[in-house]
Amino acid sequence: MGETFQVGKATVAVRCAPAVRNCRLLHLLIDDDIPSAIADETLPLSYRQRLKTAWQDSAAGSELEKIEQVVVPSDALGEIYRKKGKQVIRIDPYWPIPKAYPDQIQLKGKRVEVAFLGTGSHAGDMEPLKDALEDPSRDWIFHHFLGPHTPEWLQDLPDVVSRKPLSWKAYRSGLGRLRFDICVYPSLDTAVNRARSCNKFLEHAMTGTLALYGSDVPFVDKVTAVDSSLVVAEKDWREIIGRFATDPVGRDILARRSHAAARILAEKSRIRQMEIWKKLAS
Repeated sequence: MGETFQVGKATVAVRCAPAVRNCRLLHLLIDDDIPSAIADETLPLSYRQRLKTAWQDSAAGSELEKIEQVVVPSDALGEIYRKKGKQVIRIDPYWPIPKAYPDQIQLKGKRVEVAFLGTGSHAGDMEPLKDALEDPSRDWIFHHFLGPHTPEWLQDLPDVVSRKPLSWKAYRSGLGRLRFDICVYPSLDTAVNRARSCNKFLEHAMTGTLALYGSDVPFVDKVTAVDSSLVVAEKDWREIIGRFATDPVGRDILARRSHAAARILAEKSRIRQMEIWKKLAS
């Protein structure tokens, strides 16, 4: 749930790091609107309870007055902490996206494989996919990593593969080896989702997969800069997935463009982050 580390003389608390006492310079690196997540009933109850316990005993939750600067990966999260009187440093996340794009054109006769990379904290966002997944004419396979947080309506559907949720370390090291034809990232319009970073935009690029996004993702501008057809309205998932499922060449073209855009974004973020840590260390 969090840790602390030193950058020169500065102490940085990450997310739900344990309470830090006797620190002169304390900075917070936080990636979610955690108070909103604790109250959000679209998230699994066990996840919210675990988050609440960690937050109450964290530097961010119990010692906010000591924090001088907050480092955030989204505009909405930055605004939350500005209103609390904190200095805000805005960054985007970084992933080591490979220069070489992995070839994803579908082999003849191979069934299209669609994946949702979100885990338990994204379980409620599956709702917009319900019609598409329950469609009896669906001819694509669906993969997810929701584990015990899998919605009841999804559990017994045909051609659905429930994959074992990965630890953050395993996911980070193995993401570049995952291979799907399409990734989907629906997003409900909630306070938690409005504060999310563009992490999934970079994660999908790590796999070289065409990715489709809900119209409520907070980084929709980064998606439309690639192509507006990658943004899906809540009622259109069945149609759009079906369209791309039968168009391997079109998928490949847009996935390559997304990969290139994500590489540029990641490199800018890497440079920005290096500047920030050097400044804190000085």
